[in-house]
Amino acid sequence: MRYKRFSRGLLNKTGGIIGALASLFVAGAAIADRADDVSTVRELSTQRLDALLAGDFERAYHFTSPLYRQFASLDEHMQRIHGAKFWKAATVGAVSCEGKRCEIKVKLDYIMASNGQMSQTVLDEVWIEKNGKWWIYYSLR
Repeated sequence: MRYKRFSRGLLNKTGGIIGALASLFVAGAAIADRADDVSTVRELSTQRLDALLAGDFERAYHFTSPLYRQFASLDEHMQRIHGAKFWKAATVGAVSCEGKRCEIKVKLDYIMASNGQMSQTVLDEVWIEKNGKWWIYYSLR
């Protein structure tokens, strides 16, 4: 009888340890996935900004989601980002991801159209993951 009680207690302790290790593994995997997302989205945002700075609006357009492209033509999209022609430098800053959404702060140097002076601002970008791919988010409104 004493042996059974001892083995059950050991089993409970072992099960608890295994459960705790499994939880740590899952938490570690989630942190690694989030780090991968941050790295991926940072690189995609940099590529898109490089395209915009080079005046390659068509290449930048392909960072938008297929759904967005169904409803907004390249010409319509260019009207939304027409100010990009005044951009002189862009730097991806802080990136934070939660689930399938990442937010990025972009430091932007640009020439003001009104007086030709250089200025800076911070843009907020939102990237969403759909079917394993990341896309910059634009509202369809």
